[in-house]
Amino acid sequence: MFFAYNASALGAGGIIERGPVTYTIPSLASVALAPTGGEGRSVVANYVSQELSFSHAETRVYGRQTGRGVDAQFTTSTYVFMKDVNIFGRITVAEMGSTVTSTRGFEGGDDHPFHIDIFYRDVRIDGKRVHPRLDAHLASLSRYDDLAKALVPSRKGGPDTRGALANRFDATPDELARLVAERKPVQGSLVGAIEGLDPAPRSPVIPVPGLGTVRFAELMLKPGRRRLNLIRVNFGLPQREGAMPIAFSLRNQDGPPGESLDDAPTGGSMTLGSGEGNGTPIEP
Repeated sequence: MFFAYNASALGAGGIIERGPVTYTIPSLASVALAPTGGEGRSVVANYVSQELSFSHAETRVYGRQTGRGVDAQFTTSTYVFMKDVNIFGRITVAEMGSTVTSTRGFEGGDDHPFHIDIFYRDVRIDGKRVHPRLDAHLASLSRYDDLAKALVPSRKGGPDTRGALANRFDATPDELARLVAERKPVQGSLVGAIEGLDPAPRSPVIPVPGLGTVRFAELMLKPGRRRLNLIRVNFGLPQREGAMPIAFSLRNQDGPPGESLDDAPTGGSMTLGSGEGNGTPIEP
């Protein structure tokens, strides 16, 4: 038996649709770990485009073994760090970073524990400083199956926290419980609140008028595998099937006249600060 590592990290990438034209943001500071482990690193500095800029994006991955035989343990980790992020002049972040780490042996099935660290510094939306506050309860869940346990109604008569937890996944408790019971992938956010926004958003999907929606600390989770995106932006307005795309201004409605952009995004999405780390024992 041997162990196949799986880890990858990305500074930024995505696509932007402007009417019938699609533009590509290349996968920047992208790195993948060899299945046999080891280390990898990628750095991109001073990237500038109309859509996105940053002064530094750095990603690292590593996979290492400790112990031998039945005592062998395998650690897989990804690291992402970015500085001076600017998305269309609407969303800016001075610094942000994350690590996703898991350690496991040959035994234990597909649902091994993992650990995530995240930080943001000086996040602004339209110049207004906001603070993505992490949900400590959700961040403490170290396995996929821990999510299933957290969705079981309390029999002690205490406060029901399932609604707040399910809201992180933009679902009802019953909807999320069904997906987890079927061991399907789920997608949500580790952020419990965005302080500084008025009114406070009820969902982890935050609307940015004239740009689209943004989600911080997006977590994609399934048994034995997890991916964290520090920022995900979906551009444009939701379109009815068969409707013509609508181009709208990137500027605030009360901004100076003549500043609207005719080529504003009508669709597409962008991911920044993405990392995934896990691995799988392979039978001989």
